[in-house]
Amino acid sequence: GMHEMNAMQTMAEKVAVASNSFCQGDMGMVMYMDGFRWTLKEEGNSCLNLYFASWTLNSKGKVFGAMAGVFLLAVLAEGISKIRHNLSLRARDVSTPLSERRKIAIFQTLLHGLHAFIGYTVMLATMTFSLELLCCVIFGLTTGYFVFGGESYSHVSTNPCCAFLEDEALERTFTSERAAENTRASISSVPSEAGNCCS
Repeated sequence: GMHEMNAMQTMAEKVAVASNSFCQGDMGMVMYMDGFRWTLKEEGNSCLNLYFASWTLNSKGKVFGAMAGVFLLAVLAEGISKIRHNLSLRARDVSTPLSERRKIAIFQTLLHGLHAFIGYTVMLATMTFSLELLCCVIFGLTTGYFVFGGESYSHVSTNPCCAFLEDEALERTFTSERAAENTRASISSVPSEAGNCCS
């Protein structure tokens, strides 16, 4: 009797709170099932979980916090790309001692794993189909590219989960092309004999 009525009233209060809150549903979803949405603008959206079930974005403050975190992760992805590029150049320098090259190789391996982890973490944020999080990812990658001078080294991919693989391939290609250009330049600088096919 009374116990059941109290239980029903408590449940009704929870439903009312959920329906009047920032988003719908206490448990949250990992993504919007019907495509991209504005999390802050549109009312009646389902609550989103970012990465973990306990990280439910059920208030505007939490959404803004998630946006800031995703933005910083995207900037960090670009920063790690630049660090790995610089380390690769250092390891290829003939004046670098062998012992230092071994340390660089270990550090590069650790950075490889960290870069992959951050790249996939950023990618998962975009897969929530929240337009705010998507914009923060793009803005973070763009900001990081500008801050760390992405135009000054081999960096073409804007997808961080793939860039850490592409950077190494591009750096090897660039090094090979530069060596080939130096070889051609040295050959062309040798004066040709009169009457041969090079004159």
